[in-house]
Amino acid sequence: MDLCECGVDDRVLAQPTQSHKARSMFVRFYLWYIKYNYANDLADGHFINRDLDSDNYTSGTSETRQIKLSGKELNTSVVGAWGAEWKRLRSTMTPMFSSAKLRHMSSLMARCADNLVDLLQKRIQKGDGSFNAKERFSSLSLDMVLSAAFSTEVNTQTDDKKEPEIAKNAKELFKISFYSPIIFIVLMFPGATKYLEKMNVSTMKKAPLSYFSKLVHMMMQRQQEQGHQHEQGSVDFLQLMLENQIPEDAVKTVEKGMTKTEIIGNALIFILAGYENTANTMMYLAYNLAVHPEIQAAIQAEIDEMIKEGGEFDYDSVNGLKMLDMCFHESIRLYTPVIFNARASKEEITINGLTIPANATVHFPSYALAHDEDYWDEPYEFRPERMKDMNQIDTMYFQPFGAGPRNCIAKRFAILEVKMLIAKLLYNFDLKPTAKTPKPPLELKFSAAVRPKEELFLEAVTRNKSAQC
Repeated sequence: MDLCECGVDDRVLAQPTQSHKARSMFVRFYLWYIKYNYANDLADGHFINRDLDSDNYTSGTSETRQIKLSGKELNTSVVGAWGAEWKRLRSTMTPMFSSAKLRHMSSLMARCADNLVDLLQKRIQKGDGSFNAKERFSSLSLDMVLSAAFSTEVNTQTDDKKEPEIAKNAKELFKISFYSPIIFIVLMFPGATKYLEKMNVSTMKKAPLSYFSKLVHMMMQRQQEQGHQHEQGSVDFLQLMLENQIPEDAVKTVEKGMTKTEIIGNALIFILAGYENTANTMMYLAYNLAVHPEIQAAIQAEIDEMIKEGGEFDYDSVNGLKMLDMCFHESIRLYTPVIFNARASKEEITINGLTIPANATVHFPSYALAHDEDYWDEPYEFRPERMKDMNQIDTMYFQPFGAGPRNCIAKRFAILEVKMLIAKLLYNFDLKPTAKTPKPPLELKFSAAVRPKEELFLEAVTRNKSAQC
C-alpha cells in the first residue's frame, strides 16, 4: 500500500468536539504507510505518560528515514538529532541554561524590554499607543535572543517605516507552504528524503535561511577574534557553545562537545524558535490580560509590591511573581503554541495492549489534550487559578514545551523572556483591547504554528503613577 490516509483532519488533532473528544483513545492512523512508516495519533493521557517518558522513544525517526530538510546546519540541531548524537548535544547544552547563567542574561532581556517601553511611551505622547502585538513582540524576541544569548545588540524597537532586515528575513523564513513540491514528494515518497538530504534540499526559503546562517557565522567570527571578551560576569549561549567546540571527526569518540556545523545549527534553531513560538506566547498572554483587566490589575499590584519591597526586574524577582506565573501557564495552555508533539520508537513496544512497531512515529495532539473537557473545566476559558499549583497539573495533558527527557531545552529561557516583557509592560502601562481587537475566544489557524486568524492590535495606556509605589 503506497499511501493509506484514514481521514484524520488536522482540525481533529487541534480541537476536540463533542463527537470526538481528545482523550478518547482514538488510536488513529493517518498512516502515510511506506514500509514501516506510520503515524499513530494518541490522546489518552495515561498512555502518553508512559510513552513519552519511556527510554524506548525519542524525537524524530530513525537516521535512515529522519526528515532532515531544513538545510545542512539546521539538520544538525538538537531538535533533529537521534540516539548518541542527541545525547552528546543535550548533555553539552543543558548546563548552558542553568539558573546562574539565566540570572546573568536577565538584565539583557530587561534592557530589550525597556526599549519597547520607551517606544510605546513615545507613541502615547503622540496620541496613539496602539500596536500590532505579533509584529512588535516578534522583533522584540529577536532582540532578546540576540542580546542575551549572542551578545549582539539589534534594537528593532523603532517606528521606522522600513522594516528591519532581520525581522523581514525571519518573517519570510516562516512562510512555509504545505503545498510545496518538496513536501508533497516527502509525503508521497518518504524514501526520497535521504536523497534530498544529500542534495542539501530545504523546505525553508533559501534566501532568509542563508541570511541567518551568515549572521551566525559573523557572530562566531567576532567572538573568536575578541577571545570571548564580554562585560564582567556576563556569559552567552554562543560563547558556551564555542568553548565546547570539537573537530568534526571527533563526534563518534566523545560524549560531550559540538562541531562547528552543530554550533551553527543550534544557534539558528534558537534564534528562529524565539522569533515564532516565544513571540506568539508573548502575544497571547498580552491579549488575555488586555481582555481580562481585573486579572491584569492583580498582576500589576503584585509587581508594585515587588518594587516596594526593593525587588528589581531580574531573574529571581520576576520568577517570584505568582500571579504572573499562573497567567503565563494558563495562557500557554489556552493557546498552545504547537498542535502536536511526536516521538518515534526505537524498537517494538506494547503499551496498554497496543503494540507499536519499531521505527513508528507517534503523534500526541498537545493542543487537543490542553482542551480536553474531561480533564479541564471550561477549557476554552482563561482561568489562571487552575494553575495555582503546577504540581497538580498532569504534564501529559499540559505539554506546551513537550514532555519527557526530550522536552524543550530552552524552556526556562523562553519563560523568562515572556515574564520579563509582561512585567515591564504592566509596570508602566495598562494594556487594553482596541476597536479592532477580536473578542475571546480567538479563532485560530493551524499551520507550522498556532496563529490567530486576525491580527491582534492592543493599546498601551500610561498607568496612573500615583497609584504605584
